[in-house]
Amino acid sequence: QHQFNLDDDALGKMVQRSPTFLGLSIDTWEVKLDWIERRLHLTGDDLSKFILKAPSILNCNIESNLDLTLDFYIDALGDEREAVRLVTNNPSLLAYSLEKRLKPRLQETRDAGILIDAGCLRRIGQY
Repeated sequence: QHQFNLDDDALGKMVQRSPTFLGLSIDTWEVKLDWIERRLHLTGDDLSKFILKAPSILNCNIESNLDLTLDFYIDALGDEREAVRLVTNNPSLLAYSLEKRLKPRLQETRDAGILIDAGCLRRIGQY
């Protein structure tokens, strides 16, 4: 609670949205928070806001999900800064399945000749 600068109401909402994160060890929390800080360049209030938007991100595996999904967005956009901005504004985009959702939809979009930009990628993930 203190690490995220959360009041009781905010922590309660976080638990309601993703109660399973309570089962994570402190070590696991620290590793995932370090990853978010390092890869997404978030600290302090920005980190807290990110976690509050999508607490389920803390349940994702770094190697098999978060790293690969962020790399997917970087490759699709060709710009790491733009990809980081996309996922920090839409944290749930990191939790979607690459193989079942993101890659097939990106391929369909490319096959249709649609320009791939951040807005397009957000819609691909969320529709």
